[in-house]
Amino acid sequence: MNGFADAQILFSRRVQQHTWRVQQHTSGVLYVLLCCNTMTKKKKDCAEPSKWKDSRAKMLLRQDILDGKVTASMKPKQVFEMRAEYKPYGIKNFRSNLYSLRSVTKENQQKADSDAAALAHDRRIHPKAVYTPKGYPRWDGSDAQCFLKEDMESCLTNRFDPSVLRETRPEYKAFPLKVFRDHIYQEVRSKTGSSYWMNRSNKKKDS
Repeated sequence: MNGFADAQILFSRRVQQHTWRVQQHTSGVLYVLLCCNTMTKKKKDCAEPSKWKDSRAKMLLRQDILDGKVTASMKPKQVFEMRAEYKPYGIKNFRSNLYSLRSVTKENQQKADSDAAALAHDRRIHPKAVYTPKGYPRWDGSDAQCFLKEDMESCLTNRFDPSVLRETRPEYKAFPLKVFRDHIYQEVRSKTGSSYWMNRSNKKKDS
């Protein structure tokens, strides 16, 4: 009987020893993992920021300038404190990038204003004809074009034949059926083409 009791005591001690070893091993593994995670985080924090010309910071700054959130009277330090994305570049580099981007944005805006003024001048001298030589309205900028884009968004161009869709609006009826059908195909190609190039551009940015 005593031998059986001693065996139980010995077994219990061995179980306790084994449990202690497992706990010590587990604690060691967790400590190593914690150290690795800490080192990885430090490396990420110390990593060099992406190049300014391709950075999100530059994109945000340009948009803020265009939206008027960053004005010409604001000091670089004020702008620098606006977004966390600017911090990795340091105030010294950010200051020169800000001046450069302000200058480029101003030049582009002046050019755009000049082009718009020249176009307005040409339109006053040579106003755009409302009707084509064949007697029906011009498509670009017409109410029919706006309505067709709405109908495309509602997938009506997929559900109805052009001859049927043409009968649904008086603006469509102003165009001969063949011309209206061609404009449907044109708008579809324009929309799918824009989606294609947008997807391709996004893929390039992600690669």
